[in-house]
Amino acid sequence: MNTCTILFDNSIENFPHAKDGHGLSMFLEIDNLKILFDTGPNDDFIYNATLLKRNLNTVDSVVLSHAHYDHSCGYRGFVEKYGCRELICSNRFFFDKYALIDGMYFYKGINFDDKFLNCHAINVDFVEESLKLSKNIFIHSNIENTEPYEQLPDKYFIRKGFGYEKDQFLDESVMVVDKGESLVLIVGCSHPGIVSIVKHVAKYHKKKVDTIIGGIHLSAAKKERIDRVISELENEGVTKVYFGHCTGKKVIERMKKRESKIESHYFSTGAVIEI
Repeated sequence: MNTCTILFDNSIENFPHAKDGHGLSMFLEIDNLKILFDTGPNDDFIYNATLLKRNLNTVDSVVLSHAHYDHSCGYRGFVEKYGCRELICSNRFFFDKYALIDGMYFYKGINFDDKFLNCHAINVDFVEESLKLSKNIFIHSNIENTEPYEQLPDKYFIRKGFGYEKDQFLDESVMVVDKGESLVLIVGCSHPGIVSIVKHVAKYHKKKVDTIIGGIHLSAAKKERIDRVISELENEGVTKVYFGHCTGKKVIERMKKRESKIESHYFSTGAVIEI
């Protein structure tokens, strides 16, 4: 059975003995591969994995969805403890990330660099557009925002030389599991827009996305945008979602209020999702 275990999330609602915080980490067991997708803001996900009896020493590859601290800063502690030799991320991953708050730029990026990777003999597979991990597992990156209503967050920037420019989140990487007739989409924050991402991977694989797992960054979104996203996901053929982290529970609430045909769940640390 292929599964996704939530090792770290903003909520520990159903697993009160776990450590929580703002971030996301998922442990995937698919087609005899064990993949760590994101590592949260620190190594607390390792503690949770032990409680959940998930052996991180068996991880074949680590996929980091983007270079924000809440998804990638746990990677350093993971490498120092387990020494996994393969990292998969976008070829744009190593741009310095900042947030503009009250007129000041605050660093929101990662806590490791190429020197750290070289020191630990980490092989990095940089994804330009797509990377095939196995017969049924793919990583996609450099996904453009194509839907006007899915506005990119205004506060996020990347450092370029001595200046800053708005982050287009082209470094965002997502995972796709091909189930034959349809696709499972696994996301970190979906900054480019979840509908933009769904349309991108559906077009690439020539199949519909049936299931989405992860965060879709709508916690601060207005009702009008949430309703539009729900309608578009329905139109794209999505039938089941497992949302958490940056999504916001009001997305699930709107789905239920609208009596959406999409089966919706809000996950927390400790959840085990069948893929």
